[in-house]
Amino acid sequence: MSSLRRLLAAGLCVAVSCTTAVGAISNGGFDNGLTDWVVSGYVVASGGQAVLGDTGFSHSVLYQILSWPANALTLDFEFRNLLSDAVPEGGFPDGFFASLYFVNDPGTFDLAGKVYENAVALFDMDAAGTYNSIGTIGAGDKGAEWLHFSATIPSLYPYVVPVFEVFDLNRQAADSLVLMDDVSITPEPSSLSIFLLGTVLVSWLRLTSRRWLR
Repeated sequence: MSSLRRLLAAGLCVAVSCTTAVGAISNGGFDNGLTDWVVSGYVVASGGQAVLGDTGFSHSVLYQILSWPANALTLDFEFRNLLSDAVPEGGFPDGFFASLYFVNDPGTFDLAGKVYENAVALFDMDAAGTYNSIGTIGAGDKGAEWLHFSATIPSLYPYVVPVFEVFDLNRQAADSLVLMDDVSITPEPSSLSIFLLGTVLVSWLRLTSRRWLR
């Protein structure tokens, strides 16, 4: 069955080591550094926050694999945009991408190798701000420059993976950062799943179209 058909069916029915939490983000406030998170590239913990950047790497990744029995979930997190506005002639600005991946077997998840069942693009961001968001973005609780993201979507598979990425697209190293904090996932009633299916399908199609970055 194709990925799109599996997504429809599920929705209508209502380098690194793998870390799997059950039903909730572990260490979502980064009080214990990057414990329980999988990272690659430039990702550090500082002041109870996770910091993703392009120092020494063209691609930095932060994620956590969760066992999730619920039918729908709400993902929330705080973030601060410190991406560079430098754009080379004919090139692209540095970018940040937030996504949610779905897998049947956490041991097979491979972001770089594109090994997963389905994915949802939550939003994209450059120095000018966020775009293509499927959730709500508003003022954060951590200060004037912080933003809060929230989105409720179907949980289509037994494991979900919130993934945050920074890409050095302007080829100027060490000029971009994104700060992350207070990442959380909470269950929602199964009746929400069917109402959210259309948004998820649009986002899935958008995510497949941006895979040229990897």
